[in-house]
Formats: sequence, C-alpha cells, structure tokens
Amino acid sequence: MGAAENKAVVNRYFEELWNNYDLDVADEIAHPEFFFTIPTHADSHGPQGLKDEINMLHTAFPDIHFSQEDVFADDERVAVRWVAAGPTWASSWATSRAGAASGSRGSAATASRTAS
Repeated sequence: MGAAENKAVVNRYFEELWNNYDLDVADEIAHPEFFFTIPTHADSHGPQGLKDEINMLHTAFPDIHFSQEDVFADDERVAVRWVAAGPTWASSWATSRAGAASGSRGSAATASRTAS
C-alpha cells in the first residue's frame, strides 16, 4: 500500500472503529497478526482481540472520542499522534489524577499489511 492508503486505514481505525463503534471494520483492516497493547493488561491479538479491547473501553467510557493530531506515513509504515477525550473519560482521569488534563494523549506506529 502507498502512503495515502496507509493514512486512510489509520483514519478508518480511529473514525469508524473507535469513534463510530463499528466493530465490523476490525475484520476489514486488522491483519490476523495484529496486536493491541495497553500497559495495564495483556496484549490482544487479531481482529477479535481488537474488538474485545474496543468493547472493554467503550463499556467503561461510552463517550470516548479519538482525534488524530498528526499522521505520518510512507509506503510501509504509519505513525499517528492521537488524543482520547470525553466527559466520562475526563471524569475518570480527574478522579484518579487530581489536576490532570481531561484527555489522554498517545502515539502509535504500525507497519502495513493487507488483511486476509
């Protein structure tokens, strides 16, 4: 895939999968060897593991919304800087981290492969 196609996949990941909560998109864009990791628990693998993570986070934070601040891509890789926010997300962070900002920032990098 080219850089434009890789950016389009990352956009679908955030907009369709996370923000619109369309779990079927995971089957279309996540390679069987895809892994999702959050430092607080074990990695999840493949499209089903991704769906499980999204379900878990949407259950805890039903109004979570991701925005992409920067996306860099070439023919093989994509890097993105993102922000997750929402009223229940902010409430959780305010409770656990007094004075913390109301969003969570992160970054991700991935190598592109065609899902099959």
